[in-house]
Amino acid sequence: MKALLRPALSCLSLTALLGMPAVTQAAEVVTSIKPLQLIASALTAGVTEPELLLPAEGTPHHYALKPSDMRKLTAADVVIWVGPGLEQFLQKPLSRTDAHIVTLLPDSTPHAHGVAHDELEAEHDADHADHADHADHADHADHADHADHADHADHA
Repeated sequence: MKALLRPALSCLSLTALLGMPAVTQAAEVVTSIKPLQLIASALTAGVTEPELLLPAEGTPHHYALKPSDMRKLTAADVVIWVGPGLEQFLQKPLSRTDAHIVTLLPDSTPHAHGVAHDELEAEHDADHADHADHADHADHADHADHADHADHADHA
């Protein structure tokens, strides 16, 4: 969280120094995901309320912008997003806006979501492959004949 907050603070401070509108006119701030909206809300408390692009139930991996989302982007003075590694769908729309773009992870590269999951699943399967030889433990039910050990109680 601290790693994300530091670039956001420095970029927002830089934005203020670059001649954003004075306090008489609050800047329109749009954030891509809810955690960024919460941070931006704390930073702009009493000045403006940042708008959120993705709904809380939305996922940045498969989101498709709606026309209302594009209107938010074109009306924004500042857009805060994580970067192309998480929000690949925003790359082209952000190139069409005049807003100041704050990218928290500019060097992130898009990843294939399914590949990482498949690799983890294969690793999990390999970890548990050695449990296959424990199938012989399933015959514990055959040990019901141990109940006759009670007959040996008279040997004591």
